[in-house]
Amino acid sequence: MLKIFSREDVVKKILSEILERIRPDERELEEARRIYEILREELRPYFEDVNASIQLHGSIEKGTALKGDLDLDVFILIPKELGKEWIRREFIKRARKALSKYHVEERYAEHPYLRIKIDEKFEADVVPGLKIDDPRETETAVDRTPFHTQYIKKMLREDQRDEVRLLKRFMKGVGVYGAEVKIGGFSGYVAELLIVKYGSFIKVIEEAAENWREPVIITLTNEDPKVLKRFFQGSSFILPDPVDPKRNAGAAVRSETLARFILAARAFLKDPSENFFFPEKPDMKIIMRNAEKICFKVFELDLVKEESPDNVWGQLLRIKRRIYNVLDSEGYDPVYIDVFWDEKSKPLIYLELPTEYCVKGYLYKVVEGPPIYSHEAMRFIEKQLSQDEGFWIKDNRLYGFRRKSLDNVLRIVRENSNIGVLRCCNPIDPKDLFTRSFDEEYVLWLGETILKIPRYMNRSFQTSPITI
Repeated sequence: MLKIFSREDVVKKILSEILERIRPDERELEEARRIYEILREELRPYFEDVNASIQLHGSIEKGTALKGDLDLDVFILIPKELGKEWIRREFIKRARKALSKYHVEERYAEHPYLRIKIDEKFEADVVPGLKIDDPRETETAVDRTPFHTQYIKKMLREDQRDEVRLLKRFMKGVGVYGAEVKIGGFSGYVAELLIVKYGSFIKVIEEAAENWREPVIITLTNEDPKVLKRFFQGSSFILPDPVDPKRNAGAAVRSETLARFILAARAFLKDPSENFFFPEKPDMKIIMRNAEKICFKVFELDLVKEESPDNVWGQLLRIKRRIYNVLDSEGYDPVYIDVFWDEKSKPLIYLELPTEYCVKGYLYKVVEGPPIYSHEAMRFIEKQLSQDEGFWIKDNRLYGFRRKSLDNVLRIVRENSNIGVLRCCNPIDPKDLFTRSFDEEYVLWLGETILKIPRYMNRSFQTSPITI
């Protein structure tokens, strides 16, 4: 006999199976804590003269870590009176000595910190900050971290820690997890706050799908949304930090990332599947077949000196916006533009254009000129004639054809791709895209870029009860 399952039954089954995959076991957690204790003992002699406090924070300490993603956040908090200048002058020097036996990479946020590779399974960020008694007295962004940890441990029930895990894994799966500039998405702390607010993963998804509109305003207390909208003007996602209400915990969330999450939430409720949590890599043959139907150019950028990933990504996004805006304003009709960088190879610019550019090398388009009574009318006519193009009058306005060449498109890209530490060069062979890397992150990006289908989305949605 055919058994009919409701969509609610299917969702419960999927979430149960996902939890089995993402909940770390006790052995894994014990190993992480053992490594933290070792690091703490190695760091202690180098910071005890300033009465520093070495603490574990992040998802391991809050009980919301994902299996296989147990990176440690080790904080070295020094007395506030020593200040940020001491951190800049002393922290890296002392921490490097303490951790000299590990592979150490210097990173930069508001101030330098260290990322160390322990083994194939574990990495740790060793981050300096100031000891404070009140989160409103912060001098650096990380100073309030202990208060975040304390708040989440107090507010989350034990069963809700799994709800956070589901939400984090969903956000990772659909490509919106992470407050770094590269993603412009939801931090782990914001995911935790959303569960504090709504109680469960599915409630967050339902709320996002049904009610979220930019700017999204969420409060954990009784703040007036109108006041918050004015106070955090320009933010796409407003969620006052409960430990410091003058700070927007969701400030990093960009408009496009918010839209991706809302769309993914709606798609999941319509056609739930594990693919939202663990998207499958698209078939490279399908990507290549689709690439043959479109016109695109790829540019490889040079990094002229080492820079923090956040700064490089900020420059990449500025280049992306600038190129698109210049091409659009000058009538070259760009279809799509994106950037990619994996921090190992050179950054890429992907630019998609109307197919005429690749077939003919140019695009003919109608341009609207001024009214014939305008003083600019003769200038428009002179420009048309100088380019061996005519003009015509329609409804007392001038119109003409303009030839937009591919060579000019490439020139505009090159002229607008030199920002910060990034320098542009000539386009690379598009075929190189398909042999460049088979890393999961790259293939998922390439699939979305060429196919224009989100990584989690099936080509058709089910709209009836699911039968098994």
